[in-house]
Amino acid sequence: MTDPHDYLAAKSRQYTCGSCGWTGLGGDLAVIEAFAELAEYGCPRCDSKVAVLAFPLRSEIEAAADRGDKAAWSMLRRAADADAHAARVKASRERPLQLPDPTEGHGVHASLELEQQANHDAMLVLLVNGVEVRREVAAFESTEPAHRLLQALKDHYGNDLLSFDPWPATLYLLGDRLNGASELEKMVADLPQRDGGRR
Repeated sequence: MTDPHDYLAAKSRQYTCGSCGWTGLGGDLAVIEAFAELAEYGCPRCDSKVAVLAFPLRSEIEAAADRGDKAAWSMLRRAADADAHAARVKASRERPLQLPDPTEGHGVHASLELEQQANHDAMLVLLVNGVEVRREVAAFESTEPAHRLLQALKDHYGNDLLSFDPWPATLYLLGDRLNGASELEKMVADLPQRDGGRR
């Protein structure tokens, strides 16, 4: 079991970089990579990995907060915000998708746009021939909406679907996943005009 104070106290702990010799507090380290259960922290001088810390369990954070740990309270607030965001994402994805009927003799071009607003959730907006047909709350680093919406477009329009352009939403679809671009390229490879002629 993770000791929450091991993670929570890391900001005030002294660290030394094995590559360049930098010495300083954990609060000066930068997150290199964050995963579901842990984060890697790097040297502010040379970016070398200095520490890997496992995130505490929710119950451990709550216990630390009950003991008056202010950092734990901050983590609980962020966790509650993340839970609320996940609920909004789920609710918006579950709404039925209403696609317009195809216009006979005309091909269908679709795109997935990202709309960011200050103090609000980022939204994924599906356009069909330039007309908005759906918007849903965006989840960072998730390509699921692109796959799901493309499949719905293929099911509805069949051979009339000429292109699907997910690239305007790349920031949220891929995040920092290096292999994500090839995933999106493969996704549209069987369409006649692929992603609207970007390549």
